[in-house]
Amino acid sequence: MGACCCCFPVYKPARENPMRSTRESLIQHKPRPTTPYHPPPPPFITYTDKVDFPFSLSGMNAVERFKTGFENFRNTIYEYFSDALRVRRKRPELFERLKTGQSPKYMVFSCADSRVCPTLTFGLQPGEAFTVRNIASMVPAYDKRGQCSIGSAIEYAVVVLKVECIIVIGHSCCGGIKELLSLKEDRPNTFHFVDDWVKIGLAAKKKVERENMLLPFDDQCTVLEKNLERKVDVNEA
Repeated sequence: MGACCCCFPVYKPARENPMRSTRESLIQHKPRPTTPYHPPPPPFITYTDKVDFPFSLSGMNAVERFKTGFENFRNTIYEYFSDALRVRRKRPELFERLKTGQSPKYMVFSCADSRVCPTLTFGLQPGEAFTVRNIASMVPAYDKRGQCSIGSAIEYAVVVLKVECIIVIGHSCCGGIKELLSLKEDRPNTFHFVDDWVKIGLAAKKKVERENMLLPFDDQCTVLEKNLERKVDVNEA
């Protein structure tokens, strides 16, 4: 699994005159005692900065696991601790604007695989991406009688939310892609629903098998995973 790093701006107070001497710039100007000093809030805390679970997740039941996860979100992302004021403060600049509705710039299709989360991997913030997850990141062709779930999600994202870009994200070691490449005409279906679903990529499967017949199965899976990745600019669609 790959990883992605996001950089956030670090707060730096502006200098009135950047040409002042180095000696003067080293002097720390403290606020007057009579004037209350409120430091600016720190940069947005990413999902990986301060996530620290000092307990065994495997020993928790589902309810406790989700309650603990929510507490961690509230204490490290939704709120932060102000060392100067010695109190917890919310981040209105991050969440107040989300009360009135959403206006995401991206629509993201990604796999339902529990090991990959686009919000976490790409540092997406709340309200930034309209996300759909399914087996193998499949996006079927338009069919009014077919997959209305995917079609309705795209329609809502484009018509109502006015997203600028639709992105389909794949990943390595995908179980859905492996099942697609394992399909044989003379073999009965392994699953009731999964096989029919991944057949959306049947044309790509045949192309990969035809052009890479000498490669081992795992390497063919890798080629197929890359072959199914797409990025669509809504303005050009």
